[in-house]
Amino acid sequence: MAGRYLGPLLISVALLVIPAGQAQSVQGAGSRTDSARADKAFASGQAAAQAQRWSEALEDFTTAILYREDFVEAHRARARVYLSTNRDAEALADLNALLKQKPDDGEALGLRGALHLKAGKDAAGRADLDAAITAGYKTSQLYLARGRSQARANQHETAVSSFTEGIRLRLDDPEPYKERGLSLVALRRFRDAIDDFTRGLELRPGSPEFVVERGFSYGQLGQFEQAAKEMTQALAIQPKNGRALFLRGEAYRRLNKNEESIADITAAIAISPEDANLRLARGATYTAMGRIADALADRSEAIRLQPENARAYVARGGSLHMLDRHEEGYADRTKAIQMEPGMVEAWLARGSAYYLNGNYTFAQRDLERARQLAPGDPEVQGVLTAVRQKILAQRAPVAAAKAEPPPPAPPPPVETPQPQPTLPPTAVAVKVPPPPPTPKPKLANLQEAARQLSAANDFKGAIAAYSEALDKNPKLPLALNGRGYAKLRLADYNGAVDDFTAAIRLNPNYANAYRNRAAAFRALGNAAMAAEDTDMAKELGELR
Repeated sequence: MAGRYLGPLLISVALLVIPAGQAQSVQGAGSRTDSARADKAFASGQAAAQAQRWSEALEDFTTAILYREDFVEAHRARARVYLSTNRDAEALADLNALLKQKPDDGEALGLRGALHLKAGKDAAGRADLDAAITAGYKTSQLYLARGRSQARANQHETAVSSFTEGIRLRLDDPEPYKERGLSLVALRRFRDAIDDFTRGLELRPGSPEFVVERGFSYGQLGQFEQAAKEMTQALAIQPKNGRALFLRGEAYRRLNKNEESIADITAAIAISPEDANLRLARGATYTAMGRIADALADRSEAIRLQPENARAYVARGGSLHMLDRHEEGYADRTKAIQMEPGMVEAWLARGSAYYLNGNYTFAQRDLERARQLAPGDPEVQGVLTAVRQKILAQRAPVAAAKAEPPPPAPPPPVETPQPQPTLPPTAVAVKVPPPPPTPKPKLANLQEAARQLSAANDFKGAIAAYSEALDKNPKLPLALNGRGYAKLRLADYNGAVDDFTAAIRLNPNYANAYRNRAAAFRALGNAAMAAEDTDMAKELGELR
């Protein structure tokens, strides 16, 4: 990648020829005979270089250096020939030899900086280019190379300054306009970027690259009709431009032209079948069409192609939730958070899913984290506000139940006693015995027996009693928590986690179940989940 960008800088400098008089002025001490032979070989090498007879030029410049090792201009000239023949290591050696004698040689610093950038050594390359500019060596290509390096380091503000200086030095070169436009896009200055791409297109008519990037900028401004038109123009020039197909497909999706979107993105996939982002894009359109199974297939394929793509897990989690496969959906979004803990999208997605499924406490925790990462984000704030309202509504009945009892009602008015009828002589008053006490429900007996067995450290007996109670009614969070605790004491940590999780699912505000599950996770070596559950137990304890 870097070599493609640096070629013009290297070649344009390599073809320069040094006047013979300049060579003699920098030779330094040495025998007159050796100096004369060095000068003669140097002049012959210059003539050969002008005629692009590279082998002959190299031989002559090498001869000159053999006669005079400190022959600065012979090192420079040989370095240019090496650059012209893609022999970068030899060119670098000559430039180092030159700079050892002339450390502030701007041209040599610029050439060496370009070589460092080409080799992927951006920091060293930028340092040399900065030094070259400080030394007064300023060319459009040098500023272009420095700007590209700064952009690769996400230093887009300084990159824009470098590209601007390159444009000032050469107004008719479209490349600095394109590169400045790309940095402006990274800075979200889309209208300025459109101006640069338009100017670049004027300088290089018919270039699909400028049209595509201008269309992308229109799309970022929400002008999807214009974005689609730009991509259509680019595809008329270059029908198999995968980026244009992808971006037009995205624009069509925003315009609710879903069939056209699927067609374009499918064509882009045919060009680049290993591109995971294309699968995610088509999955988004399938989702908009209600074809959730197809979306799930595309998102799963994206994960197969790029297993470390956290966005793919967030997206697939959405498909799984839509198919009511909630545990798998939560797992995917948790995976995304583990991969990129600072990813706002993942926290927001998991929190929103908890909210939609009624788990407001978990939802609040995730959305609070999203708000910390992105203060002022309107979408995060909107969902978080809705969650808080739900939590307040849930607490209202609990608060009412804990309120002071109402004052006793006033006594009823006293009625005048009425005379009782006299029983006939034959009637006999019979004393009716009180009804027998109502037996306790069997479930309560089972749970109490299980509790007592657990208190007596008979954990196997407790598990049996709790299991019998749960066979009769599986929706008993207290029994699930009790059985999980007994399993925890018997070192059945996975079984304990399952029971505590089931209890939490039935009662999301069950602090003791979170506390117990934290202990089980800790025993399993899962410190992260243990910490989450401990925090949740503390939070619920404070809320109550």
